[in-house]
Amino acid sequence: MRKKVLIYGAGDFGRILKNLIRYTDYEFLGFISDISEGESILGSFEDVKEIYSTKQAEIVMGIGYTDLKNRWKLYNDVKSSGYKFASVIHPNSYICDTALIDEGAIIMSGVNIDFNAKVGTLSVLWPGTVISHDSVIGNNSFISPNATVCGFSSIGNNCFIGANSVVVDHTDVPNDVFIKANQIVKNVANNKSQEL
Repeated sequence: MRKKVLIYGAGDFGRILKNLIRYTDYEFLGFISDISEGESILGSFEDVKEIYSTKQAEIVMGIGYTDLKNRWKLYNDVKSSGYKFASVIHPNSYICDTALIDEGAIIMSGVNIDFNAKVGTLSVLWPGTVISHDSVIGNNSFISPNATVCGFSSIGNNCFIGANSVVVDHTDVPNDVFIKANQIVKNVANNKSQEL
């Protein structure tokens, strides 16, 4: 029997995830939205709690990267209600059997997660992302299309790594860093909410 999922957020990112779910063993039930109505939107989180219990459905985080702090707060609010977050993984991705994928991670098509790598809770890896051996992606971080995180590197929590960027091996990116597209990153200074 297929597991059932609700997507929290009905914007562009939520609709991308609805498409991703088609390629998995999950069954899409509908969107949760606290701010809008429309096709496949079942109502607010308070409404949906009355329809689907924690045993009937898991949640997929469909809120994007524009406010990562509030995205993480929402995750904790939903968790406190007893719901589990589903990790959604496209079958056309490679994940080494020694890699660890935490709850609520989103792994899109063509992603490569190598030996001993770890992807944190609620993080999103867009198509073509490469996470090399022994690297760590923190919680609630977005790694954009075709970005590469080289070996023995770490990305902090609430980070955004732009498309086609390369995080050089043995580099530690601290929490709350925004890296623009096409950057080569090494030895990022420990400043919060910086942009590169």
